[in-house]
Parts: sequence; C-alpha cells; structure tokens
Amino acid sequence: MRTTKEPAHGAIEFVSGEGFVSFESESYRKNCGGKKLRGINVNYKSSGGYAGPEQVVILALFPKSPSGKFGFMARHLQQVA
Repeated sequence: MRTTKEPAHGAIEFVSGEGFVSFESESYRKNCGGKKLRGINVNYKSSGGYAGPEQVVILALFPKSPSGKFGFMARHLQQVA
C-alpha cells in the first residue's frame, strides 16, 4: 500500500492490525461483513490541531485481484489519539 495523494493537513501511517470488515448488501462478499480480520490499518494524525476536511488517496496492490490493483479514496478521516 502507498499513498498517491498525501493529506494536506496531517500524516498517515500504515500499521499491521485487526479490524472488522463491512460490505454493501449487494456485494458478493456481504457474508464476510462483521468478521474480524488481520490486515493493514491506516491511521491519520492531523498537524497543529487541524480539524476539518481532509483527503488522501491510497493505492493498494493485490496480486490475486483481476486487475492487480485497487485504489480507494478516504473522504472522512478520523484522528487517532
């Protein structure tokens, strides 16, 4: 995973961890929703106490996916203490 657009008012870090997955009801993966999995957590910390809109673009490469890559945009970042 890597960023293709850095946040303007803070920094992100990638750390190994656990989290719960969720999928839209139309997704073929919907039965996996709510399960705890190991993966990569993306943590955001604002600089200088900034509290406002923020945007980051992350590119995640998955060798077993049909295209080999998957990109997503995080629109609502929550600061990690």
